[in-house]
Amino acid sequence: MGLRKGGSKKKGNCKRKANVWDDAELKTKRGVIPSENDAKRSKSSFKGSMMGQWKTRKNVERTKERKFFVSVEEKKRWQREQYEEMWEHTANAIYTKNEAVEAEIEAKEDKEEEEEDSESDLEDVLHGKKRNELFDEFVKTFKMEEGGKEEKEEEEEEREEEMLTEEQDAEKEERENDNQVAAMEKDDEEKMEEEQQDEEEQEDPYRRRYLLSSFSEQDAKKFTATMRKFTKVDIQTLEEKMYDVTYRKGVDEDIKGVAGVVTTPELAMKKKPYVRSRLMATWKRHGLDPETVFPKGSVERALWQQLSAYMDVFFAGQTFENTATLRRLSAMHVLNHVLKARDTVTRNNERIKKRDAEKADDEEEKEYRDQGFCRASVLVLLPLRSAAVAFVNQLLKLLPANVDTFHNKDRFFRDFGSAVAEKDMKDDNSTTDDGKKEWQRVFDEGNNDDCFQLGLSFSRKAVRFYSEYHHADVIIASPLGLRQQLGDEVAVLDDTESTVDVQLSSDFLSSIEVCLVDSASLMAMQNLDHLRTVLRATNVPPKEAPHADFARVREWNLTFLASFFRQTVVFAHNVEPLVHALVTKTCRNISGLVKYVRIYDMANGTASISQVVPHVKQLFQRVDLNTTDSCHLSATDEAELRFEYFKKHVFEPLLDQPRKHVVIVIPSYFDYVRVRNLFHEPLNQKLVTSVECCEYSPSRQVSRARTMFFHGQCHVLLYTERFHFYHQYQIRGIEQLIWYGVPMMHEFYPEMLNFVETSGHEPENFDQSAEKYSSIVLFTRVSSADLHFSLEGAEHRPILSIPHYDNSKNGKSKELPLFRANEDIRGRLTVKINSGRKLEHTGLKVELIGVLTVPMDRHAGYEFLHSVRELQSSGQIIQGEETFAFDFIQVDKIYESYYGHSVKLRYILRATLSRGHYASNLIHEQELGVQHVTLPPPVDKSIQMEVGIEDCLHLEFEYGKSNYHLEDVVIGKIVFLVVRIKIKHMELGILRRESVGSGTQRHCESDTITKFEIMDGAPVKHESVPVRLYLAPYALTPTYHNVQNRFSVKYFLNLVLVDEGDRRYFKQQEITLWRKTFG
Repeated sequence: MGLRKGGSKKKGNCKRKANVWDDAELKTKRGVIPSENDAKRSKSSFKGSMMGQWKTRKNVERTKERKFFVSVEEKKRWQREQYEEMWEHTANAIYTKNEAVEAEIEAKEDKEEEEEDSESDLEDVLHGKKRNELFDEFVKTFKMEEGGKEEKEEEEEEREEEMLTEEQDAEKEERENDNQVAAMEKDDEEKMEEEQQDEEEQEDPYRRRYLLSSFSEQDAKKFTATMRKFTKVDIQTLEEKMYDVTYRKGVDEDIKGVAGVVTTPELAMKKKPYVRSRLMATWKRHGLDPETVFPKGSVERALWQQLSAYMDVFFAGQTFENTATLRRLSAMHVLNHVLKARDTVTRNNERIKKRDAEKADDEEEKEYRDQGFCRASVLVLLPLRSAAVAFVNQLLKLLPANVDTFHNKDRFFRDFGSAVAEKDMKDDNSTTDDGKKEWQRVFDEGNNDDCFQLGLSFSRKAVRFYSEYHHADVIIASPLGLRQQLGDEVAVLDDTESTVDVQLSSDFLSSIEVCLVDSASLMAMQNLDHLRTVLRATNVPPKEAPHADFARVREWNLTFLASFFRQTVVFAHNVEPLVHALVTKTCRNISGLVKYVRIYDMANGTASISQVVPHVKQLFQRVDLNTTDSCHLSATDEAELRFEYFKKHVFEPLLDQPRKHVVIVIPSYFDYVRVRNLFHEPLNQKLVTSVECCEYSPSRQVSRARTMFFHGQCHVLLYTERFHFYHQYQIRGIEQLIWYGVPMMHEFYPEMLNFVETSGHEPENFDQSAEKYSSIVLFTRVSSADLHFSLEGAEHRPILSIPHYDNSKNGKSKELPLFRANEDIRGRLTVKINSGRKLEHTGLKVELIGVLTVPMDRHAGYEFLHSVRELQSSGQIIQGEETFAFDFIQVDKIYESYYGHSVKLRYILRATLSRGHYASNLIHEQELGVQHVTLPPPVDKSIQMEVGIEDCLHLEFEYGKSNYHLEDVVIGKIVFLVVRIKIKHMELGILRRESVGSGTQRHCESDTITKFEIMDGAPVKHESVPVRLYLAPYALTPTYHNVQNRFSVKYFLNLVLVDEGDRRYFKQQEITLWRKTFG
């Protein structure tokens, strides 16, 4: 066997060495004459090995062909055809050796070589001649050799290997294309599933409320202006009749942007709450499903339905026993809300990425507005660290099964206390807990620190403790801790009634969607001001939001209306007046507010007064409120009236007849300071001695005070309610209890009365015991009915703003509805009887009164107008809420309203509900503003005067007219005729002068409305200074001439010249003002 071309290996080797070059000289075999073309090969045509050339050519062809295929279907079809053709070619090369097949293969290869030659024409031209490829010579050599069977077999094996390699590459590309098509089909399926899921979630309250709703500023103003009151709700499915359920209506149904969002408690009970599937699966696995745990008709089931409907809830029935259940309900709602929010954001992030990758337009831009200014959406306010541990434990129990990573969890339990240790402590003291009081059991739960804050963030499989607020989903804090975090900037909220124009530097509370207040009664004992500040700071617009993606921020967040979409849930032990007022003022949810109040009954022993054991005489004294509108007293007015009543009816009799073993219980620390200072006055201390126990008293002082009081070494013990809340001491030696106000915690009333020790020296009968042991409670009258005026056309009626209504420098302005002088007054009076009672009265009437009031006058005022409309006669009974229409037609209002420093001219609508001789009348007043539009005076002469000082100063001033309307312009000039004084500057001002009284009792008071400088520097002789003064920017009124012979109001133009010695020369000229337009 002869040597093979390209090497000396035997037939068994399939691979050829890559050492044969294009310019290699072929060995001539015996009997073969070498051709001339072989001898003329150029040495510069190096192209690599034969296999490398073939692979390069194939890669070039494959690259060109791929550029033509764009569609996946065409590429798959082309690959299928290529695969079939290649498979047939390979089969022919292996199993078929006839000349026809070989000729076909050679023809195809020749065609490919011609294409390759056409591509390399440029190179051949540069070399000056056209050459044949070595591969062509290789094939021709083997064709001409008749006896080269071994080389032919080797060539077939190599071709077979090359085709198999190409087949594998084709199969790999086909698999990649199939995977790409499968991925596209999977994306389409996921998109269809998401669309189907979106359709299923259309009924989800979260989606309807936070993704599909719209709310404008006009809607917010209309909603705020509407008077909303609590109405009794009868929930048929609620079996337990332990609570009185009332509902304050939300936004009206005619607002299209929130259609389907607002629901009533009755409808909420019929709807099934939407819970995330992975959450529900975990709850069912652990037996925590609300529908299974809480039976139908229970209060817990009703609360769960209303929480899921995003309604505000005020539950005033919290106890130590049901606190764990309430926290579980709130934790379920919080976790469900957070997961919905995170899933929505994550899903929209993926959609945005796909949209950016495909460079497609966003067709659902509103769907992607799913965020606020900050990530934190849930705020949980808790009083103690032990309560925070209990709430977090509830959250951890409710997490989905795939959440198995917890960051900083050990640190949390180190800082807040271990739940295991608390459980062990409960087990050890289980036998002694029965005798403890409710608040003692609360404080025994664990860490009682009331200053803390914590951020929790949730991801798909992890929970991170101590997250920064900008990256947290839930903020858990105490009111004190959050108040310290907010800083002194929020102090401005205490001075403003509305937070519309207020902005804060902190933005982590600006996007709160769910606010949970747990144990609000305990917070009231700590410091309710901190809770009030935090709630008022929630959803206040931030000055800047560095972490916000404004393309994703909701529209009602951008218009600062997030407070209308915030759900507030408050759990309290009782209906404390301060907590109730805070809830009703800060809750502005468009879905309304549901209130649960526990029903107390003497029969079943739930009333506090029925739990008093000793025979003690109990007196309740009402503090008289001598005011015309006692229904709307401010807290300051009530505190003043209460202190004056205590000083007159309690303290002064105690000075006259000092008595020992008297305890005065004071709810508020501020009232305690006033009473303590009253007892510590030098003259009072000589007659009555006192000791104090307050929340800031050291232990040594408390022990000394208790000892002195028990042994009778002092007369009075001043005892604060907060001190009793924290320490729960048993005070011995009490004979008389005086309550400065009704206790905030109703449990304290029987506790303190049960301290009265009557067992040691029990009198023979109750009358003798009542003389020695007694309890007096001071309380203010709570109106049994509310009166409210609704004037016709109030929404479109202009408003008269009265600055400094109370005549103080920093006084608040008051807005009054404005009427014309000849306009009829129509409206409706609404009478609502509280607590669902009936009220029998002796008459209901409405009066229109015009009155002049002078602060210096001891008389109440002078009435110049009095018109009465009787709405209901005596003997009628009003139940629930009733509305009465009234009108005052052709009532002449002869004067315009005026509010000055020395006198006020007012028009008042007064409603009076008479209740007979044994009860005071209910009075409600509404002030009205009246304006007179008059014609200009018939005579209007110009003002020309010459004034001066002899031989020193002589000037002449001229004004165009003497009568001006309130929006007019004063135009004139001042001419200096003689100037021998060095004048520094000249001023022009408007002066208002009020004159009250007549004769020797006449009193005048002047007030400068405005002044400005019209000249600076010394004038020269015959110099003219122009004057132009606009009256519209100033709060002016028409001129009043001797109204009812009691007061007058005049206006003057006041010209003042000041020389270099600061001497002032002035001249006043009276002008008459009149009203040209209304409003």
